[in-house]
Amino acid sequence: MKRLRKQLELGVRWLDCGWRLFKRNPWLLLGMALVSMVIVILLKLIPFLGNLLVALLAPILMSGGLLAANDLSKQKMSLPASLRMAAFVRSHQVLLRPLRDEKYSGTMLILAIYAVTAALLINISVEVISNGTWARDLGSVQASELLAVLAGKSVACLLYLGLSMSLIYAVPLIVLRDESLVPALGLSLRKSARYLGSLAVILGVLVSPFFVGGLTSFVFAPSSYAVWLIGGALALPLFATSCYCSYRTVFPAG
Repeated sequence: MKRLRKQLELGVRWLDCGWRLFKRNPWLLLGMALVSMVIVILLKLIPFLGNLLVALLAPILMSGGLLAANDLSKQKMSLPASLRMAAFVRSHQVLLRPLRDEKYSGTMLILAIYAVTAALLINISVEVISNGTWARDLGSVQASELLAVLAGKSVACLLYLGLSMSLIYAVPLIVLRDESLVPALGLSLRKSARYLGSLAVILGVLVSPFFVGGLTSFVFAPSSYAVWLIGGALALPLFATSCYCSYRTVFPAG
């Protein structure tokens, strides 16, 4: 219990550090998050392929956020008012920097292929285990199918957590420390397992808007997209900057 409390306190410190970074240039980060959420929501509207395309882009979007957070860590003051609109307008360019910069583009594409392949294998595995029921909305299932649906969703969450653990430090290790792909993935898994309680705090920030959006869909389905757009645009910047703070704690020499 004492160890868990210390881990949770560390996660809260990462959030506080991320908030301080966010305040240095919220206009840039909010713009990046807004573009990211529009892309994610549009992709999720595509039947069958939408979630896989989100997985494909996730490492690229995350690397853009971490590179921005790294730049902000070197900026010792808040952005002057005269530069705020310019920062917001160029946010999409900063977000896609990993694809535009030859230094990162090749490795980012390989990492994206890894993420989408892993997501595809997870989906196939859970589809087989749950007999095709796991992806259905809880509101549309019969009572006799509820247990199978919940079990499938639980297995999917655990497997996607493992995928997230392999990426959360691999991305900054690759883009900020030029680490090779396979060692970075393995190191990310080991460190994530060690700091799982702390990471749960910042992952909770990321997941909460999507969880709330899912709940609102039971009342009025279109409202979930508004919750995802607004909540995600607010949560993503804090998640990215907090991940950066976490990376600097776990890999202080990186």
